[in-house]
This record gives sequence, structure tokens and C-alpha cells, in this order.
Amino acid sequence: MSDVQLTRYNNIVTFAKDWRKYKLVNKTLDANAFRTAIQTDEYVMLECQDTRKNRTVYIYLFDKSSKYSNSSQDLKHNLKKIKDPCDVILITYAPFNVYGRKAIALHKHLNIYTYLHVIFDLVVPNGPLCYPHRILSKDEVLKLCNDELFCYLTNLPKIFDEDSQCIWIGAESGDVVEIKMLSDIAGETIQYRVVVPRSGRVIFAKEDQQDQQDEQNQATLDPSQEDDELEEHRELNTADELIADDVSDAEDTKEDHPDNHDE
Repeated sequence: MSDVQLTRYNNIVTFAKDWRKYKLVNKTLDANAFRTAIQTDEYVMLECQDTRKNRTVYIYLFDKSSKYSNSSQDLKHNLKKIKDPCDVILITYAPFNVYGRKAIALHKHLNIYTYLHVIFDLVVPNGPLCYPHRILSKDEVLKLCNDELFCYLTNLPKIFDEDSQCIWIGAESGDVVEIKMLSDIAGETIQYRVVVPRSGRVIFAKEDQQDQQDEQNQATLDPSQEDDELEEHRELNTADELIADDVSDAEDTKEDHPDNHDE
């Protein structure tokens, strides 16, 4: 079993260096050091630096029967050691139970991702039946939607962020992935898919931030603009009151001098 875990560990190192483009902070373990660590601590940890986001990334590979993947208290104790905001990747044999998920949710300052062992049994992007996947840049997405496909981003076919290819290349919700596939007719064809979470809803962080900014702008009007609107509102109310008074006076006059048609 340790040899299988050693293969996963080496694949995770490849995942971090070659595909996520992380800079490794601590030294990688050789075979003997890995076997000792996984048997003694029941996990091994890679500390990395995401230079593109300027964030620290901790990658934990837990043993199949590790107490940290089966006990929420041990998991919380381990996560409490991380004080500063960063990204944390937890790799376990089976999904966390409800207590483990609650323990993860308590650490709001951490971006925690949970993956399974099976995703790292091999280098997925290099698999014989795996087509090349690539994340498009923002400019490429604009050109694709506005100049080539003439569609909205949400009209593109979907791919889940839990897809193993998305995990390996680091595609997140809202990203557009280019997939080069083999074709019997053209030889090669290209498909584009937008990454969505399991819920199926595309989430754009920028749009959410813009909505919040619009709400703040509406809540904090310019004082002169607010005075003008208040004065206009008062004038309208005054006009309505005058019209209502005129109508009331006219009705009173009609009642005091009724027309006599009986004569």
C-alpha cells in the first residue's frame, strides 16, 4: 500500500510543479522518508507558493486509514495550526463525512479543497485517453464569445469543476476550457466549455462584486442629489394636495347649490 501511496505522492509533486505551476517551499521526500512519514504521522504535507496569486498552498496527502480523515476533532486540530489565509488541498481515500465537512467549514480564512486519492493515481492530463485541456485567458474568452461564436458565456456547454482535468489544470467556476479532440472528419476539433460547480450555476466573482458596489452607490447618494430629489418629492406632494383641495371644494359647492330640475 505504501508503494501505491508513494506513486500518488510523486504524482502530486508533478501536479503542483508542472500543472498548477506552484513553487515548492519544502523539499520533496525520497521513498524511505515518505514511508516513515506516512506511517508515523498518517499524512505527508507539501508547502507550496502560488506565485500568480501570491498565496501559500498546503497540500495534504492522508493515508487511507488516517485519523485526520476519519475524525473531525483531529482534523480541526490540524487545521488550527494554519493561522494565515491560504489555500489548503486535502487529499483523502474517501469523501469526508458530515462532521468532517462541518470542521472544514469552521475555518473561514482558508480556501479548502477536498480531492480523492483516485484523482492522483496517474498524471491525468498525460493519460492515453485524455484530450488536452487549457484555460482560456480573459481576452481569449471575449474574442471567442464576441467575434467567433456570438454567444453569451452561459450558452457554452458545461464542465464540472470536480472533473479530474479541471482539478489538474486548476480551472475554477466561470473559467472557459479549450478541449482539443480527435475527429474522424477534420482530424482535430476544438470544443469550449464553461466550468460550473456541481449546482450547475455559473458564478462570476466580478459580477458579484459589481452588484455589491452598485448597492453601496445607491445607499450613499450625493447630498446635493439627495436634496434635489427630496425637494422634487415635496413639490409633487404639494401639487397633489392642492388638486385634492380643489376637488373637495368643488364637491362642497355642488352640494350647497344643487340644480333644481323638478320645476
